Amino acid sequence: MEKNSWLDNSKWLGRSLSRLSLHLVYFLSWLAPRDEKTIVCGSGDGERFADNAKYFFLHLANNKKGEVRAIWISKNKNIVRKLQDRKYEAYRPWSWQGIKSLLKAKHFVTDAFSDATNYWLSGGAKKINLWHGIPLKKISYDAKRGQGSQYFNARGIKKILYYLGMPWLYEKNDCYPISSEFWRKYFSSAFQAPKNKFIITGHPRHDIFFKEFANCDVGSSQSAYEQVKSLKKNNKLIFYLPTYRDNGANPFEASNFDFAALNSFLEQNQAVFISKLHRLSKSKSSKQANYSRIINLPFETDVYHILAQIDVLVTDYSSIYFDFLLLDKPMVFFSYDLEEYMANRELYFDYNEFTPGPKADSFDNLLGSLKEILGGEDKYQAQREKLRDLCFKYQDGEAGERIYQAIFKK
Repeated sequence: MEKNSWLDNSKWLGRSLSRLSLHLVYFLSWLAPRDEKTIVCGSGDGERFADNAKYFFLHLANNKKGEVRAIWISKNKNIVRKLQDRKYEAYRPWSWQGIKSLLKAKHFVTDAFSDATNYWLSGGAKKINLWHGIPLKKISYDAKRGQGSQYFNARGIKKILYYLGMPWLYEKNDCYPISSEFWRKYFSSAFQAPKNKFIITGHPRHDIFFKEFANCDVGSSQSAYEQVKSLKKNNKLIFYLPTYRDNGANPFEASNFDFAALNSFLEQNQAVFISKLHRLSKSKSSKQANYSRIINLPFETDVYHILAQIDVLVTDYSSIYFDFLLLDKPMVFFSYDLEEYMANRELYFDYNEFTPGPKADSFDNLLGSLKEILGGEDKYQAQREKLRDLCFKYQDGEAGERIYQAIFKK
């Protein structure tokens, strides 16, 4: 066995042995009597109030009081405190109230894996996985390279150690809401789940595009939202949302971004350039702070609360562009490192065919594409509409209600 492989297995052996007692807790949790009307929700790694789980929880807590008991579970004590201050029910996963709620809940709703709530207390519950994006990049079992793929491609002792240490990665959920029939085969393959487990409802985070949500500022930067709303009054807003690179590279630095040239361009076009780097990026640039029309939002900003204010989206390989299709506005794909990115990641589709907007492989080309769009040219509207209708059966802001009906009424 190679040295690195031995070290890796040793690390996972230690983690797996430390969690053996928790596996016993999991099996004992199957004995808990569960209440059909109690539902616990959690997002991502359990640290944030965000994404599909956030908006589904708010739909239930704001509109279904008396019908269901919706509880948010988070490891982040600040999130729990803020939700409790707004009169929502929220607990930490190993608090006494959290343990009681988790053992009582019949339904566990997450947008990734059930460690967002507490996997170890989920035995016998129904699992609803909202997931956190429509995939351009291959995910889970379909991904053969890139971050996280090692868990799903492992064999032998490694797979056993991964399972003992992180069993939620391999659990089979009872229900997976998706946005259209087109995605059924892709998600079924990615999660290795039967196709009938996937229900077409839409994604709750898109409901904010169509209607207001009380208290959706929790878990986000309210000051960033107010700043964007203020800037919108007199400017065109460009939003740059790059995806995460496995090497943690800063896209501004890697693409030789010219902030002075960009700021001058923005002044000429009465526009503001807003960016938000991926929360997992190792570094963030501070150079844009020197320019009046270039703004970088904090990592905790809820982009779905902001997207409807945006005039042009700039992204690369992020699934955010699927979300933006529902707003029917132009987008630019800043793919300066396409060849390098494709060496580390696999896509489900041909990149050039499945991205409805100009491809900019350099900073100068990015400015050129933005100039055309701000000047009124929109060559990709028909392609966007075609892709939108393929990806979304419903475009009405009622995804949360459809999921509620599917869980509790049908």
